Amino acid sequence: MGQEIERRFVVEALPEAVIAGQPSSEIRQGYVAAEPGKELRARDKSGRYFLTRKQGSGLVRQEHEIEVEQAVFDMIWPLTEGRRVEKTRYHVAQDGLTLEIDIYHGDLSGRMSLEVEFVDADAAGAYQPPAWAGREVTQDSRYNNAQLALRGWPEDEPAA
Repeated sequence: MGQEIERRFVVEALPEAVIAGQPSSEIRQGYVAAEPGKELRARDKSGRYFLTRKQGSGLVRQEHEIEVEQAVFDMIWPLTEGRRVEKTRYHVAQDGLTLEIDIYHGDLSGRMSLEVEFVDADAAGAYQPPAWAGREVTQDSRYNNAQLALRGWPEDEPAA
C-alpha cells in the first residue's frame, strides 16, 4: 500500500492556454464502496482498467491501486451504478510536478478541479498554486470524487 499526499482545489475559471496541447485521459470511475475515509473504485482510464482502494482523508491518504483486465472491470462496473464520475483529466507539467486538471462531464458538467500530488507533506505545504487554481478543498471530503459520485457537487458551490 502506498501513501498519497495530495492537495485539491476547485477551479472556477481555467485559462484555455493552460490545457491547450497538453496530454489528457478520458476517465470514468465508479465506486463499489464510498464511505468517508474508505473507498473502493473501478476506473477506466482511456482503455486501461484499475481497481483502487483508498483510506483516510485530507492531505495524506493510503492508496493501493492495481491494473486489471477489462473482463474484471466489466464484472465490477455494474456494482457502481449510481456512484460514478466521468471526466477529462489534463496532465500539465509545472516545476517538477504534474498538475491534474479534471473537467467533469455528465451530472457534474461545468465543474473543474485541480489535484497535485507530492513526495512528502513538506513539499505539499510549500506548494504555491497558480492563481487560477481557486479555493483549496483538500480538507473538505465533500470534494473527493467518491462523494461527488454519491452526492453531486456541494450545494454551496455555483457551477463554473
